[in-house]
Amino acid sequence: MKTKFSDRKIQTKLTITMSTISTIIIVIILSIFLIRDTTNTVNLLDSRFETALELNAKLIENKFYTARSVAQNLASYLEDHWISNNDYSDMVTSSVYNNLLIPSELADTESYLVNNMWGSITEDSLVNAIGVYFEPYIFSSNKEIYAFDVSYSNLNNNQLKVYQNYNDYALQEYYQVPKSSGEIFVSNTWVNAYGEHILSVSVPVIINGSVAGVVAADISLSAFDDTILVDENYPSIVSAVFNSKFEVIYDSSSADKAGMSISELLSASESNFIFEQLKYGQTFSLETDYIDNKVYTRYYTPVDAFNETWWVHLGIDNDEAYGDLRLAIVVISTLGVVALIISTLVISRIIKHMLAPLSDLSQVASNISAGNLSAQSNIVNNDDIGQIIQQFNFMSAFLKQIISEIDLVLTEIAKGNLIIESNVKSNYAGDFSVIKTSLLSISTQLRQTLSQINLSSTEVSSQSEEIANSAMSLAESCNSQTDILSDFVLTTENMVAAVSEVNLKISETTSTGEEAKEIAIQGEQAMNEMLIAMSKIAESSRTISSILSIIQDISTQTNLLALNASIEAARAGEAGKGFSVVANEIRDLATRSSDTTKQIEDIINTSLTDVAKGQDIVNETAKHLVDVSSAIGKSVSLSSELLQMSQSQKQSIDLLATNIMDISDGVTSNAAAAEANTAVSQELSAQAQHLERLVQQFKF
Repeated sequence: MKTKFSDRKIQTKLTITMSTISTIIIVIILSIFLIRDTTNTVNLLDSRFETALELNAKLIENKFYTARSVAQNLASYLEDHWISNNDYSDMVTSSVYNNLLIPSELADTESYLVNNMWGSITEDSLVNAIGVYFEPYIFSSNKEIYAFDVSYSNLNNNQLKVYQNYNDYALQEYYQVPKSSGEIFVSNTWVNAYGEHILSVSVPVIINGSVAGVVAADISLSAFDDTILVDENYPSIVSAVFNSKFEVIYDSSSADKAGMSISELLSASESNFIFEQLKYGQTFSLETDYIDNKVYTRYYTPVDAFNETWWVHLGIDNDEAYGDLRLAIVVISTLGVVALIISTLVISRIIKHMLAPLSDLSQVASNISAGNLSAQSNIVNNDDIGQIIQQFNFMSAFLKQIISEIDLVLTEIAKGNLIIESNVKSNYAGDFSVIKTSLLSISTQLRQTLSQINLSSTEVSSQSEEIANSAMSLAESCNSQTDILSDFVLTTENMVAAVSEVNLKISETTSTGEEAKEIAIQGEQAMNEMLIAMSKIAESSRTISSILSIIQDISTQTNLLALNASIEAARAGEAGKGFSVVANEIRDLATRSSDTTKQIEDIINTSLTDVAKGQDIVNETAKHLVDVSSAIGKSVSLSSELLQMSQSQKQSIDLLATNIMDISDGVTSNAAAAEANTAVSQELSAQAQHLERLVQQFKF
């Protein structure tokens, strides 16, 4: 049968209770630290990657603006210095098309374009190539197709790439889109003649309100390599750039992903979430399952691509991002479990040591319950338990002394010694005084009764002698004397029966003493219950001590946190305001200290309840002692019965005397029966002497 918790040993209940409290406290503390560390780590990583992401966005925007600036300068020059074909003067050979004659004004424009384009590539390696492309017959009425570009690959030989076919550039996105829209445009990636992945920033050349051509500045995708976040702790970090349709422009992990849609890389639900976030045009993040079956945290922030919004991306494997955090969680949890096991063992050992005297006391109580009042418990410490043991020892010795004295008195009475005053020496304090009074009262009543019996027997003996002297005169009344003697014999038998009854009542008095002894044992059991209640008080006191220790630990942590906050704030100066987290921890710890104080108040209330219970048990003990008094009352009642029986015996003796007087009268009238009466009188004298000898066995 499963034992209820309330019925288990105090040591087991205390160990379980304290271990449970320790477990709850350790779990709460670890949870707070883990939640705080997890939150701080996640926020720190988010802040770091979002900052890096914003920096990358600025870098890319700067690249776009730099390329636009280069192309815009050339387009603005063409727009500001444009001369119609009708305004041309002298004709010179074009430096771009060797077989083409152009007006000197166009030659100057052409020279400016070429020199500025080569200069831009030389000064800024960001721009990989620059091209100027015109609509047919716009630049020169003598030349349908006029378009050329310069490339960083031809920087050493200053060789231009000249276009002879309109469709070679007119069908390209970098030309077609700005020509149609008349606005600045950033193209998707494409592969140039040198096999390089590039994108173009195109600026339309607007003459007389219409697009006359396009100036395009090309940027190599390798220029985006500076957006890669290099960190040996996070080798899986991926940097990427997406256009407004969320197609890959640049991916640091693989150039082969260029042109792929986000829906090809992520699941439908993840892609839908991303497209939903595009509406807001703000930085966002999400966790995704990638093609390598790993979970990645991805961050996206918008990039101004002139008339479109592009997106910069950073992604990191969660196993790398939160690896240290997960390790810390495992280590802290392991340490918490180890600390819990150690604290449980220590608590169990301490409780076992502190409650060891109770085991000894329990054994002593068992011995006393078995009737061994000599058992004593050793006092180890003078604490609450030690004082209880001391009082228990005093109680055991006191009960032993009283029981021994009662046993001595009853033994003396059984031996016939009714003078017991000298044997009643103990201090019968409180309700025990009734026992002393009853013992002395019994002795007094018995002595008085036996004195009266002794006096009566003496008188009977004297009368018997007179009967013997007058026996001769009873001969004539022989028949009458015979009847009288029969009555005398009957009366004598009644007297003997009465004396036997006295002995029986004395035996009952002894039994009453045994009942008093049993009631005393019940009083002992009540005292054991009082011991249990006092043990609960000790349990509550130890609980208070443990909780006070916890409050001390929390206070120590609070002081350490406050010190850390002060040091960090002093180091950070104005930036020290960011240490509000530490201040919050201090307030949290203060709140926990308040909660623990409330627990102390609850436990103190429990201790007061246990004290009240102890008082109830003391009252119960008093009740048992009243029962002892009642048992002694029974002894007094028996003594009264003895007195009544003695009085009855006296009446019988009186009747005997009357009969003797009748015999005397009969002897006077019956002289003839003298010899027979003589024999009867001798027998009567012998019986009286025997009764006297019986009475003389008692000392009174």
